[in-house]
Amino acid sequence: MIGFAKWLKTQLTENKISQEQLVRALDINRSTMHRWLKAESLPNALQWNGIACFLSFETKKELGEILVEMCFSLTEVV
Repeated sequence: MIGFAKWLKTQLTENKISQEQLVRALDINRSTMHRWLKAESLPNALQWNGIACFLSFETKKELGEILVEMCFSLTEVV
């Protein structure tokens, strides 16, 4: 989980995306975002897809590229 939290923080920072933008785009509570960033939980499948689509749109990266990065973030050993 720590790998995903680190990856998500990096994506938000590097692409100048606020947490609030992602919260609104996914229609989630700020507490949910907080749990992801503190590595207390992971997004469910629907949220996972929403994050990928949102970041793909915002960063102009291919959706598949974002999904691969997200999957690799889960395998990161810290």
